[in-house]
Amino acid sequence: REFKAQFEKKYLSEIEESFRMKIYAQNRHAIAKHNYLHSTGKKTFRLKMNEFGDMLPQEFTATMNGMRGYNLSMIKEHRLSHAISFIEPDNDVTMPKMVDW
Repeated sequence: REFKAQFEKKYLSEIEESFRMKIYAQNRHAIAKHNYLHSTGKKTFRLKMNEFGDMLPQEFTATMNGMRGYNLSMIKEHRLSHAISFIEPDNDVTMPKMVDW
């Protein structure tokens, strides 16, 4: 919730919020792992969570490539119209508890 408040995040549904929260948790874990390696001298820099912490790598790339020099509001507008779309399943769809990828 702190992440959402700090970066003024709003999602269209509880399902999308859950999806974004999972991405955020994965990114937070990757940052913690990297910073641990920094503390042991195996990395030369530290990472920190930012406003893009709820985005998939592909979304970040699609949003940021070619966007240098634009302000954040233009980036957010671009994200809403050009980034990967989240498609919510119909109400009568039963989602499996596990998926074997």
